Amino acid sequence: TTVALLLRRPGFLTVEYWRGRRTRYLAPLRVYLFVSFLAFLVQGVLPSEPPDDLDADVSEVSAQVADDEIDWDQDFADAAPVLRWMALNLLRPAVEQPERMRAIYFQRLPAVVFLLVPFFAALLRVLYRKSDSYFVPHLVFALHFHSAGFVLFTVGALGDYVTGRDFPGDWAALGMGVLLFLSLCRA
Repeated sequence: TTVALLLRRPGFLTVEYWRGRRTRYLAPLRVYLFVSFLAFLVQGVLPSEPPDDLDADVSEVSAQVADDEIDWDQDFADAAPVLRWMALNLLRPAVEQPERMRAIYFQRLPAVVFLLVPFFAALLRVLYRKSDSYFVPHLVFALHFHSAGFVLFTVGALGDYVTGRDFPGDWAALGMGVLLFLSLCRA
């Protein structure tokens, strides 16, 4: 019931939670952990072969960089310290070892997504400042929204796998925007 309400009535669970009607539904953190576990399980089970054109694009960029022979230390010597650090520690490995960077990206994705929840709640706290509004209501909203997002993206990934096209995943991404808008209107 709780997971279905995340999609059918965006923002409803957050409102119910703060009205004290908590026993009927799963706790927000429990829903988030359950749904995110299932989402990463499904993503781990589905074959993750990148499209052929993506590999061609990566190879083309690597070939162009090899042709240009970037001297990373020399070319970024006069850059601001932050830009120099980003070029040498982020951009350089991504250009020189794209497969390794892709593996690192997917390895760290669950932790990054988990950390996005409190950052999203903090952003909502800043954007919706009320004198009586604290951080925790925004955190509950963020947990519900991210849980619904995991459900949508899992359904989209399964749809992509079954149909062999990106169409269901694209609709899932569009659905996230609609879901956020409707959730913010209700909560």
